[in-house]
Amino acid sequence: MRYDIIAFVLISLISIASIGYAAYLFKKNRILVKSVIELHVDRTALEDLIKSQALADPIDQSEGFIKFLSDSREWAFDYIDNVQNTILVLKEKYDNNKAIEEQLRELFDMLPDNNKEK
Repeated sequence: MRYDIIAFVLISLISIASIGYAAYLFKKNRILVKSVIELHVDRTALEDLIKSQALADPIDQSEGFIKFLSDSREWAFDYIDNVQNTILVLKEKYDNNKAIEEQLRELFDMLPDNNKEK
């Protein structure tokens, strides 16, 4: 009789701890998915903006304009590469359950200043 009570209490505690941990992981996963979706939307918007500006503006043959366009495009792709690399590092750390908060902070620091205020 006594062992039945101890077993019941242990199983109950393990079940409660498992449910709590699952809820914690669900919340973290939801935050990560939201961040990845936002980054994908930002990347798509940035690519569309670059394409629309390249098509809408008349082509200016001056070296300054071509350099500006080249630098802007290169910056955008470098930004995208940095974000993708950070997401890959985050995924590796998430898979290993290590330093998720630190990696998320690094990822969030890549957002433009107007998004940091939100």
